[in-house]
Amino acid sequence: MIKNIILDIGDVLAHFQWRELVAKYMRLTDEEFKILVDAMMTSGLWDEFDRSLMSDEEIVAKIIEKAPSIKDKIPEFFKHMDEIVEDYGYSCDWINELHAKGFKVYILSNYGKTAFEACQKNRLKFLPLVDGKVISYELKIVKPEKEIYETLLKKYDLKADECVFFDDRAVNIEGAEKVGIHGILFRSLDQAKADLEKAVKTFG
Repeated sequence: MIKNIILDIGDVLAHFQWRELVAKYMRLTDEEFKILVDAMMTSGLWDEFDRSLMSDEEIVAKIIEKAPSIKDKIPEFFKHMDEIVEDYGYSCDWINELHAKGFKVYILSNYGKTAFEACQKNRLKFLPLVDGKVISYELKIVKPEKEIYETLLKKYDLKADECVFFDDRAVNIEGAEKVGIHGILFRSLDQAKADLEKAVKTFG
């Protein structure tokens, strides 16, 4: 029987708007943007912010090493981590709706310490509504590593087969399913609600 809903933050409860921040504060050419993507995203260094084993300064330095041609523009992006997400208008209502249907609601998200703490000041307004959360920087572990899912289950005494997890990345859904959690790839709110209804009918 499905009792618990686990939600990612980025592109599920809030828009991960790093591209918008790049456009607003870095003003890169198309070629410079490709250089940034390779240095920051494709390289896996953004995942290191979420893991938070290294300091922000160390990670930024490594990104600059990979993109020396735009080294003067890169620090400007990281001055605005409080803007890295924008809450979706539906987030609070959806969580309240899930609670009204009898579900417990938890958050499991990859998120760096600096960005998470900055965003809590004026964003992530849904956080007080949930029954619990596990954020990657707290553990120095990121999805889809199985330990992060297992930590959430253990922390809140949840049974994996009583949980449904929503994430916008297929690899993170696969990680959840490997520990027995039912996974649903998030594409839109309407799709998520429809798929949850199907999961409840299937699994009880």
